[in-house]
Amino acid sequence: MKTKIFKSVLPFFAAVFAIGLAFATEAKSVNDPAYYDDPNIPGIQTLEEGVDCPTEGIVECTHNGFQLYADPGLTMELYKRQ
Repeated sequence: MKTKIFKSVLPFFAAVFAIGLAFATEAKSVNDPAYYDDPNIPGIQTLEEGVDCPTEGIVECTHNGFQLYADPGLTMELYKRQ
């Protein structure tokens, strides 16, 4: 009797567990765009894919040797994670 109940209830709990975990996962990590000033190209350049760099730190976050910023006004520098 115990085995029959266990076999019929186990798939139900597995389905509920799977549905619960589906909401706990993140499909795509969305990063804010980063900005930099390349003197060879007029205007502020944008990295649409963004970077995973905070606004506080010690080591500058760069792209092709150019300092990255969090805003198009180039006032908030981005730094590498420690």
